[in-house]
Amino acid sequence: MDEPAAKTLVPPRPNPGPEPLVEPAIGLPQVAAVALGLLVLAILGTWLLRRRDRARGGPSPAGAADAFDDSPSGRVAVLALRARQSLASRFGPQLHARTTEEIALDDRLREALGPDRMGPLLLLLEAADRCKFAPARSPDDDATLEEHLLGWTSLAESLHNGQVKAAARSSDPPPRHRS
Repeated sequence: MDEPAAKTLVPPRPNPGPEPLVEPAIGLPQVAAVALGLLVLAILGTWLLRRRDRARGGPSPAGAADAFDDSPSGRVAVLALRARQSLASRFGPQLHARTTEEIALDDRLREALGPDRMGPLLLLLEAADRCKFAPARSPDDDATLEEHLLGWTSLAESLHNGQVKAAARSSDPPPRHRS
């Protein structure tokens, strides 16, 4: 019988493994570019925040008077806007976003103004809401607004001049009772 010819065994080639990674060195130009980019982003962010804060401030009382006419309803709307701005300067800008009903339920505001000023303030804000959101009114409504305008004007001026109880102006939190 024929025997097959013997084959030569060839050992496998050695595996040199993965090639080593060459990490690029970070040089001064790359660091400067990243720093410059961060500086530009910081300046742009600051500018946008300041621009947003200025726009959020709302119109000034002098500019608000131009937005309304000289009718009783226009004057009521201006007085209400001035009263809200005066209160927001003392109690925080979130007061601009509150509805009249939310202002009526604020105990801190009620305590600071007292019942003799809180009542007329709420009447003023409610009348301004009716003037702004229900423009179809009867002529009797203007006469009613005229009757209250003098009192509301003095209320808005007293709020603007800062005649609020000392408790409202205190920025200290109320003392805690220890048990």
